[in-house]
Amino acid sequence: MRILFGPTNREPCAVAGHELLTFGGERSTVQFSQAHESWDTLLERAQAAAGKADVVVWWLPEDDPFPDGGPSASPVPVVAMVSDWNLSFHSVTTIARRCALTLVDRAGAAVLQRRGITRVLPWRIYGYGFDSAVHQLRPVSPRTVDLLFVGNLNPAIHAERAHWLRRIAGMAGEYRVRVRGGVFGEAYWTALAQSRIVFNHSVRGEMNVRCYEATALGALLFIESSNLEVGEVLRDGRECVRYDEHTFEALARYYLDHEDERERVAMAGRERIQQERPERRWAILADTLDRLQEAGNLQWPASASKTVASALSSDRGQAHAAINAARSGHLAIACRTAQALAADHPGDVKASATLALAAAHQAADTDLAVEDRDRWRTLAWSLLRRVVQADGQAALAGRALANLSLEKRDSDSAIRWFGWVQAAASHQDGPSDLDLPLYPRLYDDFRSQWERATARNDPADLALLLCWDCALRLGQLARTAGNLTEAIGQFSRAIRSRPDLSEPYFERSDCRHEQGQAALAADDEQQGHGCHPLKLSRWPTLARRLMAAGRADEAKRFCRESLDALGAFERVEGVAAALESVLADVDR
Repeated sequence: MRILFGPTNREPCAVAGHELLTFGGERSTVQFSQAHESWDTLLERAQAAAGKADVVVWWLPEDDPFPDGGPSASPVPVVAMVSDWNLSFHSVTTIARRCALTLVDRAGAAVLQRRGITRVLPWRIYGYGFDSAVHQLRPVSPRTVDLLFVGNLNPAIHAERAHWLRRIAGMAGEYRVRVRGGVFGEAYWTALAQSRIVFNHSVRGEMNVRCYEATALGALLFIESSNLEVGEVLRDGRECVRYDEHTFEALARYYLDHEDERERVAMAGRERIQQERPERRWAILADTLDRLQEAGNLQWPASASKTVASALSSDRGQAHAAINAARSGHLAIACRTAQALAADHPGDVKASATLALAAAHQAADTDLAVEDRDRWRTLAWSLLRRVVQADGQAALAGRALANLSLEKRDSDSAIRWFGWVQAAASHQDGPSDLDLPLYPRLYDDFRSQWERATARNDPADLALLLCWDCALRLGQLARTAGNLTEAIGQFSRAIRSRPDLSEPYFERSDCRHEQGQAALAADDEQQGHGCHPLKLSRWPTLARRLMAAGRADEAKRFCRESLDALGAFERVEGVAAALESVLADVDR
């Protein structure tokens, strides 16, 4: 079988009994840009380079969009390798329905299968990013860090992990603990190579790439006991260590205090992970795809929609997926897809809304000339106004209007539209457009929770999230206008909608502090800290609020614990100085 894999900038590896070609960047077999080129161009170049491709394996289509027409426009079967389904679930369902096969982690496969999507295969996809040439032991690098986490620190995406990181930071008074984000390339690999234990906590129960990298570089991998995939490769206590909320600290102290045991397990893990090299993983996948194709199970093209309504829904989903995956340089695909959708279905309100949202995203692209951005923004505004006039429950369209108003610094318009969305979300029938893309495209609490509720197929929770978001924004606008009473009311409404999200607590704490309500302000600050324990900039605020509320002993204890924990973080001198100042005030 000849497999064409990408987009990637990596050279192909040798695959026993098969042939692997790559496409995308300069180091690939075939150079290709899906923003400007077609499926036919890609496949013609591949054929000229090595012969006709039997299948295309598309890497992370939720982030790197297909060429115009989506996977259905490809002459050969398309297999999707999906990662972050938790951040783009609606798009992933469209991708999975249109591809011959979708490879995704075990949790994602189960969720998609519950949605009736059968062409799904659980697969450990992160092994394809493991590079044995890079991830080698570095004898000259002493292991100067006892316990390391390095990775994404965004609590909106990794809320559970944030609580764990605050917990491991609490060990910084005993051990050399480091919590680092925004580290890539050689600096990232060096950090792993210099660590005795690497802490890992996956977001979906997947065997993520850090499992491969940390183990290959000789660190002892600590991974959550509930992980669904690691056990297929690494054995607990023999090649990795699996922890839970009751055992973590005891296990960490044991292995840090028993270096021989730590090294034994780490080296056994390293030896085992070498068997997971990409060339072996590719051989397994190629054999699997070959068998499926011979058995007639790589159906292509994927089953077509049988009714006008289902075809329209499928086309809208394709446009949604293109918008969701769009980044600067790929926005053109999203706009062309949405324009084709609107042209093919001129009377469909959601088709117009989809084009409007694509235009809004294009208008936010700072690479465009100012006049081009203005043109797209005008189109977005005009179409969205028509959508909400035609459909009084189009809450996501109204939310986009509210956010466009904020971008124009038109507070009155933003207040009007956020209020309109609140009413639509609170209506007994609920919003009518929950399957539209979001604008703006941020990785914040709203986006993360929205995708989770979408995966659960929970429209009631989606409506609550809209209420939460609108109340938060209306509270912020009221506070800016100096109306603290209105602001507190809106923040309270947000908290009632979603008491597990931190931002309204911090906002209400600030308002109550300004009103002189010291006890209530301290309570709110503590609640916010409980939801988001890694918001380091608010640690001194909590200490001060506890002091103002007459809770000096709590403030003192919190300052001391926090100062110890700050030893795990970088560039926190300002936070440390502020905590020292509060501690000095307590001791006076």
